Amino acid sequence: MIDRKAIQDRCDATSEGPWQVNQVIDITDDDCIETVVEVLDPQGDPTKIAGLTLPEEYKQAMLGDFNFIAHARTDIPDLLAEVERYQAALESITEIVSCGEDCGTYECNCSDTMQQIATQALKETQDE
Repeated sequence: MIDRKAIQDRCDATSEGPWQVNQVIDITDDDCIETVVEVLDPQGDPTKIAGLTLPEEYKQAMLGDFNFIAHARTDIPDLLAEVERYQAALESITEIVSCGEDCGTYECNCSDTMQQIATQALKETQDE
């Protein structure tokens, strides 16, 4: 099981963002490409938080890694929120399933209610 609180705490400890990737050609250093992850302040001014300077032939290989890092600042909290939403839906369904053990009647709408909860959780994901 993952420690969602520890993951959230690590996210909360980072610069708020937004984060972006920027590549700059450094003419003084044999046309190397400096790839940086920057955080933008409220005025939109960038501050470098990570960077690497490599020869230009490595530009594409590193760009994917840096894009992953930059997007992690928003992707991870979004994923944690998604996990929380599904956890809540599962807890609701679990409560309803325990009702099914007790009532044992055909008049119980447990199945319909569980389907509604699951459908709503999935719909919220598709709407985003």
